[in-house]
Amino acid sequence: MGVIRRVGLVLLAPVVGVCGVLVHRQEIALGGARLPWGLMLALAGVVALVVLLHLQAVSRWWVAAGALGWAVPVLVASIPTGSGDLLMTQEIVSLVFVFGGVLPLGIGVGLPPRGAQHSAPGITLG
Repeated sequence: MGVIRRVGLVLLAPVVGVCGVLVHRQEIALGGARLPWGLMLALAGVVALVVLLHLQAVSRWWVAAGALGWAVPVLVASIPTGSGDLLMTQEIVSLVFVFGGVLPLGIGVGLPPRGAQHSAPGITLG
């Protein structure tokens, strides 16, 4: 059952990436300020994905597979089409989405898997 959950989360990663690409530029005007609710929602989705991947992972490979699954659609959306259309522009909101998404994914890959021993060999705690 655990493997099915891990595979499901890895398959959910591209969905989170595509949804983030589509929603990250949405904003709402409150008074004179613009609130980028889409960017906040997209980054919250990435953080939630990393937390779930890390909680279910028995090795870093599962989290790395999820990170790659998120990154592929995001990077493909950055490539201009033949007609010159882009989903990910060179504006600050798109750059914050890309780098703000890569940061928690990198942290999630770098953290030791849940249940790993953290003591150094030859040193006993207690």
